[in-house]
Amino acid sequence: TRRAELKYRDASKESPDILKLENRRMKFYDFSEAGIPMCMYTHSDRAYTLLYDQPEYVYRGSTNIQAEEGDVEIDCGACFGGTTLIFAAAAGEKGRVVAFEPNPDMAGIFRENMRLNPKLARRVSLVERASWDKDGDILNFELDTDSSRINGTGGNRSIKVESASID
Repeated sequence: TRRAELKYRDASKESPDILKLENRRMKFYDFSEAGIPMCMYTHSDRAYTLLYDQPEYVYRGSTNIQAEEGDVEIDCGACFGGTTLIFAAAAGEKGRVVAFEPNPDMAGIFRENMRLNPKLARRVSLVERASWDKDGDILNFELDTDSSRINGTGGNRSIKVESASID
C-alpha cells in the first residue's frame, strides 16, 4: 500500500491547475512522488482510489490478475483515463491499452490526460464508442458528472452512442 501525501499542483504553463466538467471541479494531480509515473486531471476521491486501490482483480478467491509487461489491456468505460494510464505503465513498452469511452465530455478530459503523459499515451488507443457484444448498435447513454450508463429509454441527459464489439 502506498503511503504518500497526494497534492495537486499546476500542470504547466499551457494547462490550468483546475478543469471543470459540469459543476465538478477537477484538479491536476502528479502521482510520480507516490511511485506511479503519471499525472492527470481528476477529482480528489478518484485520485485517492487510483493511488491506493491499484487495478487488480482476484480470480476465484486466490489468483491476482493485473496488467503485466507486454499485455494488451481493455479499459471499458475509461472515464478520465486514470486506470488506462496505470494499465499502460504496467504493460510497458511492448504492451497496449484499448480504452472505450462513449461520453464526449469525459473523452475530452481523457485526451487532455493522455497529452500530459506522452510516453504512456503512445501505448493507448481511444475508441469513442460503447463497448458491447456487437458493432453498430445504437444505445442510449445517460450522462452524469463522472459516469455514464446505458439507459434503454433515454433521459434528461442522454445521448445516442454507437457500439463497438471487443470480440
